[in-house]
Amino acid sequence: MIKYGFIGAGNMATAFVYSLIKQVSSAQIGISSKPPEDAERLTKETGTIECTNLEIAKNTKYLVLAVKPQHYDEVLKEIKDEVNKNNPIIVTMAAGKTIASIHKALDNDKISVIRIMPNTPVKIGKGTILIASKNVTNQQLEEYKTDHKNAGRFIELDEDLIDAGSVISGCGPAFVFQFMEAEIKAGMSLGLDKETATILALETAKGTATLAIEEDKNLEDLRESVCSKGGSTIEGVESFKQADLDGIVKEALTKSFEKTLQLGKE
Repeated sequence: MIKYGFIGAGNMATAFVYSLIKQVSSAQIGISSKPPEDAERLTKETGTIECTNLEIAKNTKYLVLAVKPQHYDEVLKEIKDEVNKNNPIIVTMAAGKTIASIHKALDNDKISVIRIMPNTPVKIGKGTILIASKNVTNQQLEEYKTDHKNAGRFIELDEDLIDAGSVISGCGPAFVFQFMEAEIKAGMSLGLDKETATILALETAKGTATLAIEEDKNLEDLRESVCSKGGSTIEGVESFKQADLDGIVKEALTKSFEKTLQLGKE
C-alpha cells in the first residue's frame, strides 16, 4: 500500500507532490492522470510511482482527487466500488465540491473525507490551505497536515465557510497580481521603465504583506501610519475611496463566490 495517491497531475497536484516528497518517501506516492503523459512526466521528475485510478483506489491511505470539478462524477463513478471496499481517506480540492457531494457520489456517508482549498503559493511553500473534514480522526488530520507542512499554512474552517474563504485565499492571488499589474502600468505612464516599475510593485507588495503579518496592528492603523495629512499618499487613498474600491472588491469576490457555488452543482 502507498500512503498518497493522486488522481490528476495538473499544476496544483504537481505543487503538492513537490512539497510532499520533502516529508514522505517518493516510493509512497502514486500518481495517475488522463492523459497519462501528465502522470508520466511528474513521476519521472519526482521519482514517484505511475498508477491507474483503480490501482490508487485499491492501495492508498490518502486518495487525493486533483481533477477539475467537472470531471469528479466520472472519476468517482470509476473508483466507487474500490473506494467502498478499501475505505481510503478521500482528499478533495475542487472548487464547490462539498463533502456531502462526495458521499452522495459514492453512496456512502461513512467514507472519511478531507476537504482542502489551496492557493498557488503552495508552489513555493507559502500556500494558504483551507481545510475541513468528516469522519476523520484528529490523528489522521494531524498526520495529513504534518506531511504537507512544506506546502504552507493550514487554516481550519467549518465546511460551510470554505467556499467564502476560498474567494479570498484561492482567487486572491489573481486579484493581487491584477492590482500590481495596474500599478506597473500606472508607473510606466509616469515615466518609469517596465522593469523598474515591476521591481517596485513586487518588492512593495512583499514587504507590506510581511509588515502586516509581523506588526501587532490592524490594517487600518497600518494604512493610516503611511498617510500624512495633506500628503501624497492620502491623495491616492482618497481617490480609491471616491472610486468605491470597497464596492469593486466586494463585487469581484461575490462574483467569484457565486461561480464557485455553480461549479459545485455542475
